[in-house]
Amino acid sequence: MPNLFTALRDSNAETLAMQLALLESVTTSNALRPSAQRLLKWGAAAINRASSLMKRKSSLVKEPLVVELKDRVRDRFTAYKSDQSDRLLVRVREECRRRLGSPATDSDTCVSVKLIDEAAAHYEIDEWLTPAEKAEAISRRYQEESLANLRKIVAKMSPSERANLEKQISQELASLPHEQRETIQRDLKLDRLSGEALTRALLGAGGPLASMATLSATGFGAYLALTTIIHAVATTALGITLPFAVYTSATSALSLLTGPVGWVIAGLTLIVTWHFSERKLSRHVFAGLVTVASGNFPASSSFPSPSAPLDSSEMDEAAATANALEERKREAKVGTDSSLKKLEQENERLDKTEAARQKAVRAAENARTRLASTTPSKVEDVRRLEATVAEAEAMAFAEIEKAEVLKVKIGELASEKERLEKALEQAQIHQVSFEDGEAKRLLELWAIHFPKMAFDRQPARWVVHKNHRERISLEKKLAELHGSEDPAALSRGKMRASGDHHLMFRLENVECRMFYRIKGNQITITELGTNQQTH
Repeated sequence: MPNLFTALRDSNAETLAMQLALLESVTTSNALRPSAQRLLKWGAAAINRASSLMKRKSSLVKEPLVVELKDRVRDRFTAYKSDQSDRLLVRVREECRRRLGSPATDSDTCVSVKLIDEAAAHYEIDEWLTPAEKAEAISRRYQEESLANLRKIVAKMSPSERANLEKQISQELASLPHEQRETIQRDLKLDRLSGEALTRALLGAGGPLASMATLSATGFGAYLALTTIIHAVATTALGITLPFAVYTSATSALSLLTGPVGWVIAGLTLIVTWHFSERKLSRHVFAGLVTVASGNFPASSSFPSPSAPLDSSEMDEAAATANALEERKREAKVGTDSSLKKLEQENERLDKTEAARQKAVRAAENARTRLASTTPSKVEDVRRLEATVAEAEAMAFAEIEKAEVLKVKIGELASEKERLEKALEQAQIHQVSFEDGEAKRLLELWAIHFPKMAFDRQPARWVVHKNHRERISLEKKLAELHGSEDPAALSRGKMRASGDHHLMFRLENVECRMFYRIKGNQITITELGTNQQTH
């Protein structure tokens, strides 16, 4: 995981036909074309009415046919659904690459990750989730949206329209294989399977989201796609029609006011609007594709976790012990650093005291030299020099006394520093011994479940500090990477210095990164840490 195209191999022809029809048909131009066709039809009808007043027998202008987007999709779906599944899957893959602008050198996994990222952006899903976690979140959001749209559609129906819908649903259900009908009836807890019963189950208060997943996993998912997705595209769910009309009106007015410059601005605005509308539509269609594929592979939350069966209290206790040893080492390091800083400060003060003593000694010696060369007649000079000598000697003596006090203090600090360094060394020994012992047991377990993975020392020791719940969460990320057909495709990019790939993920609410190296079929996890630790 995540290779959506591998997952889609298990889909039936109808499901693939619907996805292909959506990929080919749901575009900005096709979404807006019916409005343009209606406008042209109105114009043609007006011209023809005018010509009829002039007693012309034939129409001057042929009125264009208005083809709604849902009809366009339905026509393509009808044309494709009898084709072979493998051929449809090839075309779905090609259409996805085209809409993504993905080069032919990209692996299926790489294309899948891009599809998932685009669909996740549509729902503003957390970028720190792994691709499999994003796919699960997309599927949930998409199903919620489909159910909400279905409810909106039915709420606006008249009794006769709803009866007709239920009749159509009954016909769709009747065309499903017996096993699929039984699955729907069981999962929706229906006494009998009919259009009326299914509609009531879906639209009732708190209608089960799981029922949408059940229906999507059957051929009936194609019918739901046509009913709900196109409704979202053609109305306000994607925000196409109104913004486009607003931009068109605004740019038209601007071009009239400003001439050629305005025409350029209007053209650029139209291009930008068209681009973002197209991207929004693509993201919505991709979300549907991800949801269909997700029904064919296990959700990230169900990935097997080697640590799940283990005693959670023992694992939590081990993590608490590792964290306590880490804290003890940290406190010892803080104490050692503080002691070293104090020792450096006192040594600096001693150096200054020694410099001051030497300066006083030199001043006394200079004063004595001048005193010896002074004639006795200069009594005032003699007294002044004698005072200078006495002051310098007193200062030198005071600095000597200060130095003695500092030396005693420095000796005490040196002893304290030595004691703290031994405590730090012991704390480090205890921590390393404990972490290596726990890491060894962990790696022995992982070697069984992740045979294609190797772990450097740092990642294994980092995991030792995680409790049972955090370790299970991390192991699900490892399982996703281990099971990927193209592990490099899950990477957010290579690090310049090391050349390692890196994967972003969340552990509880903490943003983390996983760095890894690929050689052949082997994946080596080189570093694990929080986003803050790895920067």
